Amino acid sequence: MVKTLLSLLLSLLIILMLSLIIWRWFYLPDNDIVLVNIVFDDKTPVSALDKILKKHTFELSKKPSLIAQFRYPNSTTNLTSLWINRCEVSQAEFGRFISWQALTNKKFNTDPEQKSDWTYQSQTSKHKILGQLNSPVSGVSFFDAFAYCQASGGRLPSADEFEAISTGRGQRLYPWGNKITNEGWHYYDPVLNVSRKCGDYKTAISLENIADLGTNVSEWTTTKDGAIIMGGNAYQRPAELYALASIRRQAPKDFRSQFVGFRCVYPAHNTNKKPLKSHKLPWKGKTDLVFIPDGTYQIGVNKHAKIPQLLRSLKDEDIAIIKDINKRYKKSNAKIMRFETNVAQYQRFLSDPLVKLGFYNHKKQPDNLNHKPDNWQQQQQQPTRPIVNISWWSAWAFAKWAGGRLPSVDEWRFIASADLTQFPYGNHYQKGRAVDRHYQNPILTNPLSVNSSQDGGKNKVLGLSGNVAEWTNSTVLKDNTFLVLVNGGSYLMPESGSQVNQSSEAPPNYKSGDLGFRVIF
Repeated sequence: MVKTLLSLLLSLLIILMLSLIIWRWFYLPDNDIVLVNIVFDDKTPVSALDKILKKHTFELSKKPSLIAQFRYPNSTTNLTSLWINRCEVSQAEFGRFISWQALTNKKFNTDPEQKSDWTYQSQTSKHKILGQLNSPVSGVSFFDAFAYCQASGGRLPSADEFEAISTGRGQRLYPWGNKITNEGWHYYDPVLNVSRKCGDYKTAISLENIADLGTNVSEWTTTKDGAIIMGGNAYQRPAELYALASIRRQAPKDFRSQFVGFRCVYPAHNTNKKPLKSHKLPWKGKTDLVFIPDGTYQIGVNKHAKIPQLLRSLKDEDIAIIKDINKRYKKSNAKIMRFETNVAQYQRFLSDPLVKLGFYNHKKQPDNLNHKPDNWQQQQQQPTRPIVNISWWSAWAFAKWAGGRLPSVDEWRFIASADLTQFPYGNHYQKGRAVDRHYQNPILTNPLSVNSSQDGGKNKVLGLSGNVAEWTNSTVLKDNTFLVLVNGGSYLMPESGSQVNQSSEAPPNYKSGDLGFRVIF
């Protein structure tokens, strides 16, 4: 009899629980929680340049001059057909030039800023590659390089020409392709890497058969404003950044370095030249040339790269945002509420008997905690506003009750800015898009309805940069205290609070009138 009674009670309890669950889902209409499909994938189509910049965020943050390189917009340059040295000018070739110019009376053009008593020389003789005559000459100034090319019947390439030749018609990142080759930085000692003869680095030969445009030594080029050094070298690290064909370094014309050399270009009068030819030099010897056809070439930062677009809108001291972007690419499929959780939805949560029994509570939730907000009666008068004044424990329980969870910081930021922008809708603040301190005058004293924001980006999720800040599922431990990360701006925050990387920390018991949440599924 007792067993029968217990079985009956157990059956009734199961039926009751199932009824409550079914009631909850029928009482939570689909149109109250709009879901947006979000895909997190390691194969998100960002350019190779974005991946490189994310990898080397630390180096970028330490060198403002390097950051500036990636703020230049993409542009085009028109090349007139020309010949270019296949190899960098060697020690032997430069040595013969010095001897020739000292003995001959032949005149050649020099840079207008060169002093009349200038002595042409290299510092090759002062370091370990002395006597390796097939390796590139280095330790030469711009004046030395300029004079050599003029005397040989050519000229130094312009910076635009050098970059266009290095990147080709497809605007490669490096002369050889879009991935760094480790061959040019094989030895720990950079001098050993800079002393190799032309073409030793097989994987660093350009697709046009030009050697060492991004390895061995960097090279002098010209601009209308002065001298520019282009191309990677064996010393500057990380090579993945400094060997990029678009990197330009300004230097005084009398600057010398054992990691800087040069090559020359020569005019071509038609486009019917053979791919490779030899050019006789006025002094003993000849040099191999590669033909470059005329045409329009893309130079500067790849227009499809998204992090450079972001860099243009950031101040140097705000570069840390890229560190956050670096964490955004994780593989999973997700759906998320289009709007913040509103008061009406939270009311249904509180009305569920299973919630009152603690069925959805976090296992570490304090025993005396109540999920009802402090000003609950007042909030119920505005059912479409986001729920506020609730602790992290309550947000966590609601998410479990709704069949989902709170998003992590990384997920939240990816959803807010799938296009790697500073704000969900772009890289520049637009007043009126987010419900923030500047939304209207006078300043708001309460959040607005969850559908008031116009700050949606690619993923069309609203309210991520304003209205209320949001609890996440990411935690940190500071001074033996358990803290939760809070993301997003609110109606009390200024423009800076609208940025995707806006984040703060709060204890899980914390409650605020501008802090709510949304659920990811």
